[in-house]
Amino acid sequence: MLLARPGKTTPNDAPWLDHMPGPLQRSRRHLILDLKPSDYPAYEASWSKLLEVLALLNREGVRLVPGTDDIAGFALHSELEAWAQAGIPNAEVLRMATLGTAQYLGVDQQSGTIARGKLADLLLVAGDPTQDISAIRKVRLVMKGVVVYFPEEIHRALGISPFAPAARPDSGASALALPSE
Repeated sequence: MLLARPGKTTPNDAPWLDHMPGPLQRSRRHLILDLKPSDYPAYEASWSKLLEVLALLNREGVRLVPGTDDIAGFALHSELEAWAQAGIPNAEVLRMATLGTAQYLGVDQQSGTIARGKLADLLLVAGDPTQDISAIRKVRLVMKGVVVYFPEEIHRALGISPFAPAARPDSGASALALPSE
């Protein structure tokens, strides 16, 4: 919001907005804050300061728990990308979003890591998010419990341009081994 400018996509929306249906794109490109161009440098400095504070909190050991009240399934990725932009290593950002959140909620004995007997929802992404955090947007397969979902199919049904092709054995994807009981 601090970086919103008239007629431009905010940096948080830029990685995903062009995939969305036209009406959502239009609504997200409306001006959020009514700023004069002379105010832009102060707002840009505020964004930079927020990133500095985030990095400081992390360095000082303050528990950070990701979350958003914005568009489910899309805006959280932008938050995690901002954390990486702040200098938090990608692997640490991913840990905070998984095990760290489970620990905060007191459910880390049941979830948050992949281990026998734990509940685990898995995402298969195109790329390595420890090297490029934006790879978390390119979800090719989701396992929720014992059910497998293909985001490409869900996105197409909702009028969203997929971020990555589904990972199917017949699509040329790498072999996918699912645990058996």
